[in-house]
Amino acid sequence: MLSRQVLNKTKQQGKSSSAILTAVFLIITFSATAQDVAVNAAAAPANYGGLSANMFYFFAAVLGTEIAAILFLALTIRSMYNELLPAKTVAKSNAFKAWWNNLDKKLFTKAVPVEKEADVLLDHDYDGIQELDNALPPWWKYGFYITIVVAFVYIAHFHVFASGKNPLQEYNAEMDKAKIEKKRTKHKIKTRLMKPMCQWLMLPVLVLLKYFLMKNVKPAMVVPAKVVPDQT
Repeated sequence: MLSRQVLNKTKQQGKSSSAILTAVFLIITFSATAQDVAVNAAAAPANYGGLSANMFYFFAAVLGTEIAAILFLALTIRSMYNELLPAKTVAKSNAFKAWWNNLDKKLFTKAVPVEKEADVLLDHDYDGIQELDNALPPWWKYGFYITIVVAFVYIAHFHVFASGKNPLQEYNAEMDKAKIEKKRTKHKIKTRLMKPMCQWLMLPVLVLLKYFLMKNVKPAMVVPAKVVPDQT
């Protein structure tokens, strides 16, 4: 049902229909191009998942273009769908749009409406180019203020109070730590190597000692003790 309404709407609006057809044509074109890229990439030397660097980035660009075309098509259909909604729903959408525009003007762009551009128009005219004395975007100004505060904190932390380490001090600390870790690693390796080495070196000595003792040392005679009867 919605598709029929959308089609009827597109017949009435030539611009929207041409935009949709253009988007569909882009999707089909880029899909065919992506298939050709995949076939050619199979024979390329393995670099990025079987693709060369150039083919990988080209394929990524093709996918990005397809995604952009799909988003454009979705937004176009969404705008047409909003036109087919009841009056209450459209009113809610317009209210949200007005709220967002107001927020955008106050925090993000602070742009001057078109009907009031004459109030901020500069007097000079260079090569027919007219300039507007627009205010800086609030997000840019607040970000600039934050960088100033961070700069003062950095200077106080590293240079005034010397509570932080400068790059040279951090480097020396890392080198000292690396030396300690190097000694510890050498000690561990030495311990692990010496233990089995000592066992293998002592084994023939123990075998020779056993052979010498068995050949030259006679076992001691054990004389049984006499049992003396109790005369009490």
